[in-house]
Amino acid sequence: LMYQAEGSIHLPNKQKNIVLILHHFAVIMVQLSSPWPHEGQQQRQQQQIESAIRHKLETSGEIDRIHHRLHANLTECGWRNILQESAKEAIRRKGLQPITLDSLVAELVPVGRATIPGEVKVKLVEHLKSQCFRDG
Repeated sequence: LMYQAEGSIHLPNKQKNIVLILHHFAVIMVQLSSPWPHEGQQQRQQQQIESAIRHKLETSGEIDRIHHRLHANLTECGWRNILQESAKEAIRRKGLQPITLDSLVAELVPVGRATIPGEVKVKLVEHLKSQCFRDG
């Protein structure tokens, strides 16, 4: 699932999104649980929380359900269309110059992150909270 290319680790989009979400969720959980931890302690807590959350979501099969819910929410709010139009515009700007998938992705990732509606993020975090605190 992971492979190394030109010194960087790449994950399939589904896993990359979930890992990013888990990372942000773990940061929030650490900040809520300990307002002034030392940096090293904070990183260890964050890694432990991420690992525990990831394990629980994987063993319960919830990661697939989260991915499908996120996909549906982003489609419903028009985010996918916005990103698709941004991709077309980026390709048009390149004209006849060769374009690689990596360069296109590098250009679109900031656009994609910046245009995710806040309500989608809130729904996702609330769902993650409910899943993490359900059954201990």
